[in-house]
Amino acid sequence: AIASLKLGTYVDNGAEEIQLYLEGNSSMWHYISSPVTSLASSVFYYSGSGAAVSEYRENLINTDMNNGWVTSSGSHYNTAALPPAWESGSPTWSNLSVGYGYNYYSATPKTFTIQGTINTGDVPVTLKYNSGGFTPNLTQQGYNLIGNPFTCGLDWDAVIANNSIWSNVESAIYFRKNGVTYSYANGHILPNDFNTDPDGKVIPPMQGFFIKSNLNNVTLNFPATAKVHTANKRYKGMSSSTPLVRLQINNSDKMDQTLICFEDKATISFDNLLDARKIFASSDRPALSSSLGGIEYSINAIPLPENSITIPLIINANTTGQFSIDAPEILGLENYNVLLNDKLSNTTVNLSKINSYSFSSISGVSTDRFTITISNVLTAVPENKISNKPFNIFSSREQINIQTLSDDWSGDPGEVRIIDLTGKIVSILTNIEFSKDEIKQVSANGASGIYLVEIRVGQKRYVGKVIVR
Repeated sequence: AIASLKLGTYVDNGAEEIQLYLEGNSSMWHYISSPVTSLASSVFYYSGSGAAVSEYRENLINTDMNNGWVTSSGSHYNTAALPPAWESGSPTWSNLSVGYGYNYYSATPKTFTIQGTINTGDVPVTLKYNSGGFTPNLTQQGYNLIGNPFTCGLDWDAVIANNSIWSNVESAIYFRKNGVTYSYANGHILPNDFNTDPDGKVIPPMQGFFIKSNLNNVTLNFPATAKVHTANKRYKGMSSSTPLVRLQINNSDKMDQTLICFEDKATISFDNLLDARKIFASSDRPALSSSLGGIEYSINAIPLPENSITIPLIINANTTGQFSIDAPEILGLENYNVLLNDKLSNTTVNLSKINSYSFSSISGVSTDRFTITISNVLTAVPENKISNKPFNIFSSREQINIQTLSDDWSGDPGEVRIIDLTGKIVSILTNIEFSKDEIKQVSANGASGIYLVEIRVGQKRYVGKVIVR
């Protein structure tokens, strides 16, 4: 949750008195960070509160991120126990390191007084990936809980601009507010009900958040030049010009969102400066994400399709009952249809015209029921016709993308050949398996032009054409 901060007055030796108000109840945790050069963990303890402050240890993570929490008193959250439980026996720790984040819990609200020398200069932090030496697990390992080390807002876009680590580190950040996980990447925040900063880029003082590294021991620098003392809200008419579709799943009074946005510099693969993963789903609310290449996205940046693209959606119904999928925001797609496809009921809804679809679901995760198709009305197959093409072939940057549209090509390994108009084979992809709605990528080796794409699986053969610009 978001904390409330109040500064006191300076004293002669440069120390500052800071008051930090933190809400408390039986289920509320706060991601916090230290605004001073030295802060004891004992500050966050008081008699009869049930208070606790814990750090996140990336070296404990193999396949379950929840296994990383360790309190300063030495209790470790063991997810392997049945049921999962806090267990004593871990080493204790006594101070909050500058630039790192911590998880605070209390059963009751409390105002803390923090004294010390405030952080004013650049603050470096070391990011970890698989530091426990496990078999690498891309979806769970590499998350680091860090935090705004200043007593003012922190412009995350300025932090990104002042670091050159993004080939190995994903720039998306993740934090929680009132039990909901928020993600921010490339000017987009999800969900977009955040009232204090619609852009999401200004991180409040003492706010902790997660970031994911894919390399061990990378240094991220919080530059003092990224400090901001006001958070200007984005006014009406100043919204992003990026074409996008914001989808929302609703159940009773609980909701979740996923965002698909279209960037010229995006690829079908995960882009470290543009995309955000889906993490920390809440058990008491439904969840919605898009999926490409085995990655679940909260924010999914892809190139705008020349014709159409179909993207699988994943829903996690927190209970058996009635749900809806809405499109509260569709921007910059006037020449496109946004089609929600429900395979279970064989229903397609054009969300560009009817922005809500209701359905019933049993409790649990569904990975193959819904897809979203973004279809160019000027070049794509009309809605009332059914294409019998087994593949959708399109280009993005220097990559040729092959999306399987039929189940008939699943099960056996196949081969893809990219052939130029002289008959020369410029690229071959062998021993690949096709499955419906999945996208495979083949390089065009940097050359623009018209190419034939030959696909073989067993005795089946298909040839399509693609233009690489």
